[in-house]
Amino acid sequence: MAKYGSPGLNDPTAQIEKIVADVAEWYNRTVREIGPQLLNRPIGSVPVEPEDQLADFAKVYQDPAALQQIHAQRRQQMGEKQGDIDFVRWYTKNRKRMT
Repeated sequence: MAKYGSPGLNDPTAQIEKIVADVAEWYNRTVREIGPQLLNRPIGSVPVEPEDQLADFAKVYQDPAALQQIHAQRRQQMGEKQGDIDFVRWYTKNRKRMT
């Protein structure tokens, strides 16, 4: 993180600047480390409408290679355990919607 202000000084403003810098670093680290496990979509992305999700699912639900690729992407983005859980939830939810 770029340094700004005068965090090396020992006045009240410098102390607040240091607190802000420390909190910003903590926040960024937290988002990088546990964000993928907590967030339902990547930061900066746009939510997909349920109808579009179902249409996308209909294209791949009978294609094992496509399902395997989607599963691998989720594991890479969220970690193995959370990716597995998310994939099963996604598949189950959309499969029920198709009936």
